[in-house]
Order: sequence, then C-alpha cells, then structure tokens
Amino acid sequence: MLMDRHGTSRVLFRNTRNGVKGFPKRELHTVKLPLPTQYQTAIKVSGIMGARKSAEDRARDMLYPEQIYQEFEGDTGTWWNFDPRVEWLMAI
Repeated sequence: MLMDRHGTSRVLFRNTRNGVKGFPKRELHTVKLPLPTQYQTAIKVSGIMGARKSAEDRARDMLYPEQIYQEFEGDTGTWWNFDPRVEWLMAI
C-alpha cells in the first residue's frame, strides 16, 4: 500500500510524479506485523490442498492471506477482526 504524506486531497495521475517540480520523493517505511495463527493454519491447509499449483501461483496467493482464509471460512470468516494490518491502518 502506498500512502502519500500530502493526504487524499492531492491527486496525481500515472507517470506525472516526475513531471511535478518540487514534489517530494517517496520513501519506503516498512512495518513488520505478525502473521495471525488463523492465516498460518489456512496457509498450511491450502499448501496441502493446492500441491498441484505452480510456484508462481502459490507465491501470488501468499500476498493475500485473507483470501486464503476466506476460501475455507466462507462468508462467516471475519478476517478483519484479527488481521493486524487493519488495526495498523486505522491507527494511521
């Protein structure tokens, strides 16, 4: 997720950031968050069930652990209640 320090009121379209003079460079600030046990379990089960998937497909799936979890829990899976990314975003 990219967040701009100038907030949502400043809109720039694709490939125009370099064309705006004085616009600050983006800085990467990483934040390590724990992987919830619910996701760990879903990932393990998905690995067993999806053994035939290519390495590329498995890697892509790992980018979205909430989707892996939701596959097993269905509509009753409320991943946003335990995903630390949600709390982190709300705290910004």
